[in-house]
Amino acid sequence: METYIIAIKDILVIVVPIIVAYISYRSNKKTAHDIHLELEKSLKEKDADTTQMLAKINAELESQKQISSWQNSLPRTDQYVDEIGDIRYGNIAGLTDLTQKVSCYIERNDLPLKELEDIHTMLLKIKLPIDEPELYPFEIPILIDFRKLLYKIEKMIEVPN
Repeated sequence: METYIIAIKDILVIVVPIIVAYISYRSNKKTAHDIHLELEKSLKEKDADTTQMLAKINAELESQKQISSWQNSLPRTDQYVDEIGDIRYGNIAGLTDLTQKVSCYIERNDLPLKELEDIHTMLLKIKLPIDEPELYPFEIPILIDFRKLLYKIEKMIEVPN
């Protein structure tokens, strides 16, 4: 009897790994549907990568267009700077950014009257071509925005009084 049990045990030791391997093989075997789904997933990933690459290329082309446009406008800018001078050009060129930053600073913060007056005084110290005999077309909208900011600050200063 003991011999039979040992024989069965030996058979099971050999057969069980074979059965487990066979079951594992059958359960891991991919069907045509599974292969089709994996292929679709792979194609979608490739399409997404391609789309992303095309978007990067388009952005780079747009950037190159802007650089080209800027480089084409340099001679005109240089001519303008030569005609009006470095100080006037610097004041006008920096005015848009300054106007936006000061406006945002004023809107985001509840400033005391003294600080508003200081900002107003500093802005009035900027030398602008308002009294010049000639203004250039692109200076006018910049100056209008600057004047609006000054007017806004003046109104804020008047309100507490």
